Amino acid sequence: MEIPFSDIQKIELSSKSLEKKKFTKTLSPLGNLESHNVIIHLKRENELIGLYGIKKRFNLLGLHIDKPKDFNENMENALKLSSQIDQFN
Repeated sequence: MEIPFSDIQKIELSSKSLEKKKFTKTLSPLGNLESHNVIIHLKRENELIGLYGIKKRFNLLGLHIDKPKDFNENMENALKLSSQIDQFN
């Protein structure tokens, strides 16, 4: 799955429980055995294509990242750069 930078509202470092809502998804190959440590909030719905081609819509995504602080810092820099590029176009 690809999420355009322009669709990302914010990235949150958190392992808090996610509410069971229709457009809230977690991305983990181990299912409930592995918790998330990063939550990506989107401005609009995106589509996740899972096993067997099953499509799921989401606007909140929980996932586990090995180095969440590094990921967050890199994403913040990329989002700022993307925003600056969008201003020039």
